[in-house]
Amino acid sequence: MSQGFFGTFWEAYLDEFRAAPSDEAEPPRRALPAPLDSPPFPSSEWQGFPLIGAPYGTKEYPLTKALYTLPGIGSFLKEERIKVYGWINAS
Repeated sequence: MSQGFFGTFWEAYLDEFRAAPSDEAEPPRRALPAPLDSPPFPSSEWQGFPLIGAPYGTKEYPLTKALYTLPGIGSFLKEERIKVYGWINAS
């Protein structure tokens, strides 16, 4: 049963909080080390992506997971490997 955009968004955030530490080794990297620690940054590379010698990041954040469930545009975003990180600042 489909939960829709907001249900998937909520569940993805809950999964982030409940996630157990991963035992998987990081993919091999032939490039220089990243200049910034990640997290809290979604990306820690200065030069954009993809970098030669740096493995492709496969992490999907909650907003991206929710957008992938939308009919029509969701499959397009997933096939094109478009990921969205976002927040709203209210003043």
